[in-house]
Amino acid sequence: EGEMLETALALAETQKQFPALILSSPEFHEGINGIVATRLVERFYKPVLILSEREKKLKGSGRSIPELHLKDALSECADLLERFGGHAAAAGCSLIPGNLNEFRERFFAFCR
Repeated sequence: EGEMLETALALAETQKQFPALILSSPEFHEGINGIVATRLVERFYKPVLILSEREKKLKGSGRSIPELHLKDALSECADLLERFGGHAAAAGCSLIPGNLNEFRERFFAFCR
């Protein structure tokens, strides 16, 4: 968790001007994406999605703040996602890397 959190924090610094964090890396491990997302929500107080890059797919977990319903935010981007599910505070999703930029733009727009 420590190394992954360090990587995530470094990536978060490049996105701190945005209303949410959507971080992806081949170094992220699916099993602890949610834990790292929780740590980043605690630190930055904004919705966070942590995406693992595996076999030409991005798969990850997100955590949110009370002001933003995470599943609703993902629903707004459903056409860009292969799968998603969850609830207000936590959710998961998968998408192809080619959709990441548009997904990020739409997700951020929903969060504003």
